[in-house]
Amino acid sequence: MNEIFKNIKGFGDRYQISNYGRVKSKEFYQKNHSKMQFKPEIILKDADNHNGYRFVGLHFNKHIKQLYVHRLVATYFINEIPQGMEINHIDGVKHNNHVSNLEIVTRSENSLHANRTGLRKSPRGTKCKNNKSGFVNVAPKFVHNVFTWCFTLRKDGKRFERTSRNIYECLVLYNAKARELKLETSQLTKKDVAIYGSGLCCLL
Repeated sequence: MNEIFKNIKGFGDRYQISNYGRVKSKEFYQKNHSKMQFKPEIILKDADNHNGYRFVGLHFNKHIKQLYVHRLVATYFINEIPQGMEINHIDGVKHNNHVSNLEIVTRSENSLHANRTGLRKSPRGTKCKNNKSGFVNVAPKFVHNVFTWCFTLRKDGKRFERTSRNIYECLVLYNAKARELKLETSQLTKKDVAIYGSGLCCLL
C-alpha cells in the first residue's frame, strides 16, 4: 500500500494526514516582523498523551489545536466517525496508526478488545481460565445469530439465565440476580460500573 496524503480540513490546507499515520506540514510563507519567511514541508513529530495515544498540535490563526492521529487517519481514510463510536487499534499497539490497523467500533467492542489484548484489566471478580469471558458462569452465546454474553445461575434445581450484548452489563445483571438468590456475586464494583456504564447496550 502506497502512502497517500490528504488535506486536513479547518487549517487552510496547511496540514495533511497520511494513511500511514504521519502528519505533514506543507511548505508556506510566514510573516516574521516585516519579512516573509519561507517554511519548508516537514513531517510533524507527534507526542504521547501519557496513555499511549499519539497526537499532534496544529497551528491556525495564532491558536494550537491538539488532534489524535488515529482519529485523523480513521476520519480521512475509513469514514466519518459517528457520534459515540470509537477507534480500535486491532493489534493493540496504540502508536501503530496505519489505516490497516484501525477500525471504527462501539465503546463496548473497544472495551472488550482491550481486555482480550491485555490493554485493560477486566473488572474484579472470580476468574475462570477455561471460560472465554474470564468470569465464572458467564460465557458467549449466539442468539438468533447475534453474539451475546450470557450468565447462568442455578438454585434449588432451577436455572436462571440472561443475555446482553455487553459483558459488563451482563455482569451487572449477574450480580443483581445472585444477590436476589443469595449467591456469590462477581464483585463488580460501583467504580467498574462508572467506568464502563456509558458503553452498556440494551438488553436483548
